[in-house]
Amino acid sequence: MARSSFVAIGVVLGYFLFVEYVLKMVPGVNAVYPFLPGGATASLTSFDFLTGAIASQTALTPATMVSPVVGAATLVAYTVIAAILALFLPLRRDLR
Repeated sequence: MARSSFVAIGVVLGYFLFVEYVLKMVPGVNAVYPFLPGGATASLTSFDFLTGAIASQTALTPATMVSPVVGAATLVAYTVIAAILALFLPLRRDLR
């Protein structure tokens, strides 16, 4: 989806290492966090240390984790969406 692999890697790392943690600190986003890729991965691996650590440093309540099955289904849905986008978008850009 990005023409440069360097940009694509930077966007993915920036999202997982910066944007998701900032989103966890915004009030009201805690309800959506379990369905973001990081939250789904945390529920799948039962690793919620970072969510609790951020909640202890701020006035927010920690985000609740969904079951591992829902986390896995969420990650599969993200994978299917990315595969569909990767299938159709580059073909249209290369034909112009």
